[in-house]
Amino acid sequence: MINRVESIDRPVPNWLVTSTTISCVTVGREATIMVYKDWSTACAYHKRWGPVRWNTRRGIGRAFAWLGIVSDVKYLASDCPGPVECPKIGEYRNRLYDEEVEVLSEDSK
Repeated sequence: MINRVESIDRPVPNWLVTSTTISCVTVGREATIMVYKDWSTACAYHKRWGPVRWNTRRGIGRAFAWLGIVSDVKYLASDCPGPVECPKIGEYRNRLYDEEVEVLSEDSK
């Protein structure tokens, strides 16, 4: 899911997409977040897995996984708000926006 930002006065960057990988505490894994030229955002982890986090099994679950009865990974619901309301994605997009405004102001001088 891509978060579209309705904006009229935002600067148009000279790149198509930029991304970075962050360590997301909410899902317990690394996630790649992307910001597109129209300032829309996406999260590769959320797109692939949805709002879940996964952990390796412990105890009897690990034994069942070793025997091949169940997967060695268990999926749990997380508090992931998705790319629309994620504070880390918004923070990254705002940082890029500030950098673009700074570059445009330097170019206009």
